[in-house]
Amino acid sequence: MKIKIFALLGIATLLFSACTKDNNLRVGSTDGKAYMAFSIALPSNHDSRAAVTNVGDANHQDTYVGSANEQAINSVRVVLFAANGGVSYAFDLNATTDGTTAIGGTDVAGTPTVSTFVSKGKEITVADYSLAVYINPTPALLAATEEGSGTLTSASAIVDARPASFTSGGVLMSNANGLVRVSSASFSGNINAAAAEAAPISVNVDRAVAKIFVGINAGSTLTCSVTGAQLGDEIKWLPNVTNKKMFWIRELAPTVGGVTMETAATSRYNRYAVDPNYLASFKDMSAADLREEFNYATNADDVNFVDIGYADANGLYVLENTMEATGQYKQVTTTAIARLNYAPKDIDLGESWFRYNGMAFTVAEFKALMEQAVEESIAGDATEIAGVPVGLKEHVALFYRDLAEITTFDGSETYDVTYIDNKMAEGAFDESWTGSNYLHYFHLGINYYDILIRHFDDTQEPTGQAYGRYGVVRNNIYKLDLVSVSGPGRPTIVPDGPGPGPGPGPGPGPGPDDEPSAFISANVTVLPWFVRTQSVNLQ
Repeated sequence: MKIKIFALLGIATLLFSACTKDNNLRVGSTDGKAYMAFSIALPSNHDSRAAVTNVGDANHQDTYVGSANEQAINSVRVVLFAANGGVSYAFDLNATTDGTTAIGGTDVAGTPTVSTFVSKGKEITVADYSLAVYINPTPALLAATEEGSGTLTSASAIVDARPASFTSGGVLMSNANGLVRVSSASFSGNINAAAAEAAPISVNVDRAVAKIFVGINAGSTLTCSVTGAQLGDEIKWLPNVTNKKMFWIRELAPTVGGVTMETAATSRYNRYAVDPNYLASFKDMSAADLREEFNYATNADDVNFVDIGYADANGLYVLENTMEATGQYKQVTTTAIARLNYAPKDIDLGESWFRYNGMAFTVAEFKALMEQAVEESIAGDATEIAGVPVGLKEHVALFYRDLAEITTFDGSETYDVTYIDNKMAEGAFDESWTGSNYLHYFHLGINYYDILIRHFDDTQEPTGQAYGRYGVVRNNIYKLDLVSVSGPGRPTIVPDGPGPGPGPGPGPGPGPDDEPSAFISANVTVLPWFVRTQSVNLQ
């Protein structure tokens, strides 16, 4: 990209450090010109606690060093926005590191390390500016910040963004505390490049994505609290209700408790954020409009499930997704879906089974009940079948009618005992399904469970539906420790029940996040890379 040379930009100290700091801006001027330099701090160790090198070893509030790719610098763009919002300067710095070696490049001055460098000073025209720093910018971001282009502020959202766009060539990072305001009154003293390099502008940057891990802590096993039930060994997971939109630069939010707007000095532990669909009104949107805002997993996504575990390859990036306290509803809240084999008492692990109103049946048991229900219904006998939930007889008979494409029993039908066998041979039961009237079929015993992801824990927000309890925030790792299963899940990723509008919807349908539901209970740990750990019990 061709950069207009109005000045020799001085980007002095690019601080890709293990400490998150707030830094000072100092610029000099003479005859309407000034030299500028920048010190940029990347997120890593942010406090006195030692950083861990394995997410599996991390506890709540620990920091995680991250992979080399998550610390790499492949390119740097510094943008100065004019008072009217247009791009006055866009400087591309030649400064790189693979995340393990010292930063190098033609724009690097001084003695660089893997975490810091001083750039060569360059000249600009004295004016009021807003400053943005982008590490590893995408082609779309570069195009949006060309010199002379229109306004791009921290309120500019990327539409239909995908995490892979911001992580494959080094993780996209940008201002952690919003745009940095630079007053023309600050342009005193730095009359040459050396002076600017000795007094750089400093900006914290955050990784623009969150990261989720699902696993079982070393030395632990996933237990089942249901007497006689069994769990299979293979467990996989997938994120759901993920944001399609993000801000190029993090939008500040109130601190824990929703009282005070955060500042650079606010503890990362107490920070939340604002995203493009933060307002509570988004939860009430139509199905079509919700799908413009969020990605919802479908049953076709079954092939996309990934293994659990705490190796870097097991973590998945998602875009930041936050909401007002009154907007914390399932249809707009990022979750993780766990998939595992669950067998109720007296049913073999891996065997297909039916469930009606809380009671499980083998395929053979269900066929026998269907035969009895249909024959008695044809005969006009409305007596409930003993030993099974009330209503099963009527609903199983209706299910048979649907299979046989019979509108109603008129007294002339006879039950074909081989009909269900023929249907199974035809593939009618090669896949799980969720029927109406509490009737479900679990093919090969596969169950799906939703895990709500907490941001603030109970020490911060102990009240249900309180501000910041749920959501995922950029530059945080959410470590979900599976602990126990307390019952069956659902047979499909998406039920044939209420969602955001007609047809299958996300998860169990709309409702407040803190409303009792068949979710896995989890211990969540969050790292910046702050770890938030959550223990999960599958219900």
